[in-house]
Formats: sequence, C-alpha cells, structure tokens
Amino acid sequence: MKIFLYIIAMFTTAGCVKSLLKLYKAYISTKWPEYSATIVESAYEEVEDFEGGVVYRVIITYRYMVGGEQYENSNYDFCNQSVHQYEREQLLARYPVGKIIAVRVNPKNPASAVIVAGVTYWHYIWSISYFVFLYLLLKALLNW
Repeated sequence: MKIFLYIIAMFTTAGCVKSLLKLYKAYISTKWPEYSATIVESAYEEVEDFEGGVVYRVIITYRYMVGGEQYENSNYDFCNQSVHQYEREQLLARYPVGKIIAVRVNPKNPASAVIVAGVTYWHYIWSISYFVFLYLLLKALLNW
C-alpha cells in the first residue's frame, strides 16, 4: 500500500509541475505580441464529466501569419477546461468560421498562440488542488 501511495505522489508531483508551467505560460502570454488570425473551424466534442454527465470541449482552430510563415492553432486559453452547453453556444457564436480575431503569439515559438491570454481562476483552482492533494499524500506517507 505504501508503494502505491509513493506512485500516486509521483504522479501528483508531475501534475503540480505541469500546473505551474501552465500558470507561468498563461501569465507571460499577456506580454506576447498580437497578430490577426482567421477562424477556420468552430466546433465542439462531447466529454464525460466526473459525475458521468456530458460537458463540451470547444475546438476553435485559427490560422495566422508570422514572419511570412503560416501557422494553425486551436489553443483557446492555457487551461482548456470543459464547458457546459450554454457556454459552448456562446463561444461558438463568438468565434464563427471566417471571423478575424486577435491572438497572442509566442515570439520565441510562433507555433504557440492563444486567443485568451492570461491567468484564469481555473489555473489557481487546479494548482491549489494538486498541491493540497500532494500535501495530504506526503503527510500520510510520513505518518505511516
């Protein structure tokens, strides 16, 4: 049982690191330059939530040019959480195919872009959740 907790702690640590990297990337994305992009796909896919219900992952794909080279991306924000039906409808209406939008593009890696730059409350929720879970795991292991 203790080995199982160590394995879970290892995966949770990896989740903490990944969460912090997303938080950092979201933060610095606000400083990236803006470019014009054209929406080429505005769709969604159904995803099962934790309770067995249905939520949606919105797929907004856009093309943009940087330095004479064309790129395509579908990164909406750096959290990529699921949305409910009413949010899905709002996002699809806001980003129809053919619409020209502004995106933030990573100047060091133009293939990396985002529509909504910056940190959202979801970044904090996921980061805090990972660290609390890791803390509880480590406390359990130390008290074993």
